[in-house]
Amino acid sequence: MSDLDLLMRVARPRTLVVLAAAIFLVAYGNWALRYPRLWYRELMYPPAKDVSGQGRDIEQALEGQKSLEVVTRYRRVDALLQAAGAQGFDVSGLEREALEALDLNKPGYRTQALLVLSRVELEIPRKRQPVIPASDDASDLRVAPDVRPSRVSRRRRRRRG
Repeated sequence: MSDLDLLMRVARPRTLVVLAAAIFLVAYGNWALRYPRLWYRELMYPPAKDVSGQGRDIEQALEGQKSLEVVTRYRRVDALLQAAGAQGFDVSGLEREALEALDLNKPGYRTQALLVLSRVELEIPRKRQPVIPASDDASDLRVAPDVRPSRVSRRRRRRRG
């Protein structure tokens, strides 16, 4: 069989169409079959659906619990702000930030609200408390002569034989 004979067999219109279709499927087959694959997966493996409706109850209970956590933190921060205001500190800016954090008490923003409330709680000014310095001499560090050191019990390990 000569090269020319092979070329004449391959160059037939039907063979060229089959080759072109094969090249097209290899090049674009994955893209072209994307939607039929998705339809097949959805038909054969449908998403699990909550028929009982109990999932909504659990979700609502969790959302209520998270909302209560934000409100509780806000109340604690508000009480600290009121106490700081009673001591004469200017806390109007912090009160405004705490109210804005309370406005963030929505399902997608609760984490941000807790972060803002934590930051406000840390920024609340507090009255300075007196500090008692430790003495420089080491006389108070000496142990009284009649005190005996406590005995530390040391258990022996059992030998496994």
